[in-house]
Amino acid sequence: MPEKSESKAGRPAKYKTPEELEAKIKEIEKKYANKETYLNVYLLAVELDFESPSSLWDYCNRDPKFSTIIKKAKNRIWGEKIALAEAGHLNPTVIIFQGKVNHGMIEEKHVIIKDESSLIERIKNANGRLDES
Repeated sequence: MPEKSESKAGRPAKYKTPEELEAKIKEIEKKYANKETYLNVYLLAVELDFESPSSLWDYCNRDPKFSTIIKKAKNRIWGEKIALAEAGHLNPTVIIFQGKVNHGMIEEKHVIIKDESSLIERIKNANGRLDES
């Protein structure tokens, strides 16, 4: 059986070690610390010289150490935005939207069933029609 060779396909890694990536992220965070433009995952990706935030997630899959660094940076960004929204500096609606899009925030929906017996009867009737088809 032939030995597996490492694939050389694809682009070379921009950051060879987790420490190199972490140092660059800290440099970027300092750059944005006193600016009027707030750091977000899109700007972080651009500043890290990636094409898009999805490249950040690719690094998360490379190695758990890369993943931890990126997740911590993402959480610092998110925490800062929440604090700014609470202080009235950012629109809460925008923050909620970004939370859903960029940070995995999910709105919980609660359904109240007032007449449980009629719902069960409708489900039985629907199942009966499906079984007869």
